[in-house]
Amino acid sequence: PGIAAECGTEGNPWRFVIVNNAQTTLTLAIASHPLDFAHCYAAVVDRAANKVFGFVDGAIVSEVSQPVGAMSAGQQLTLGGNLDHTNGIDAVIDDFAIFPFAMSEADVRARHAFTSLQQGLFARYGFDDVNPLTVSDASGNGRVGAVFGGVGFVEPAIQGASLELFGPSAGPGGFTANEDTLLAAAGPWLITFWFASSTLEGASTPPVFSINDDVAGLSVLQQATPTGPTLVVQAVGGGSIDQAQFGVVADALPHSYALVFDGRQTITGFLDAATVLTLDLDADGVIDVGNNGGLIVGSNEGGSCNGSLDDLRLYSRILRADEIATLAHVGG
Repeated sequence: PGIAAECGTEGNPWRFVIVNNAQTTLTLAIASHPLDFAHCYAAVVDRAANKVFGFVDGAIVSEVSQPVGAMSAGQQLTLGGNLDHTNGIDAVIDDFAIFPFAMSEADVRARHAFTSLQQGLFARYGFDDVNPLTVSDASGNGRVGAVFGGVGFVEPAIQGASLELFGPSAGPGGFTANEDTLLAAAGPWLITFWFASSTLEGASTPPVFSINDDVAGLSVLQQATPTGPTLVVQAVGGGSIDQAQFGVVADALPHSYALVFDGRQTITGFLDAATVLTLDLDADGVIDVGNNGGLIVGSNEGGSCNGSLDDLRLYSRILRADEIATLAHVGG
């Protein structure tokens, strides 16, 4: 008696096999996935309902109605192969957990949303370890930022501290990191961050961040309007400049922003998980990012933006709508 999770060859489904004390066998097929990123699998045994549910990435993909009896005492857990080492799998396993109760569908979905946000994470800056010289990369990829000019680290924020930027009159201030490869490489990407705008004086449009610099590549600029500050996306590629506005945010509270490039020709912008802008790039979909470029956060030679930035993330993949919503509603 016991439970096993088995994987077949590529293209064949994973399956959970349960044998209870009455030697009744129950097999639950789990949909297969391409060999790209890690996926979150779960089997929920609901003895009260006499059902077993199979989940992939937080969604129910299969269900079997059959009584599941109690398991024998003294069970041994084996991961990755048979006890006699005659058969193993070629895979990566992480965050394996067993719970002594049947999780609800919402609980499984929430657990998946937490773990999936680590997949494809290129760099993450949370500004939680306050340091006057560097900004650490919480993704574990080592893309550390170098602080320049006048900045502050303020609590409370979405998580821990936030990076405080003091406006054009205070002069340049922010940090830099070498991340031009994210945009230079072919394929999709996503950039998401929290920003709380303060009053911006004058006609200047300082960047919240830019990749390469503020006149070539991709920039998000802060701009004053008669009704309040807004952020403007500007993309330069193929000799053309495309830009669009996120929309005016009249309060001084932090809001969630996201930019998604589909890997072809379109950039989509999200404000608090709602789609608010679309940029159609030139025919070849190129954003100019040179080999000597990089990420510049908070400033250009004209001075810094005015506000606080938190949880800046760069992904080498597109996040799903529910993942963007997770970041927007709980800060990750």
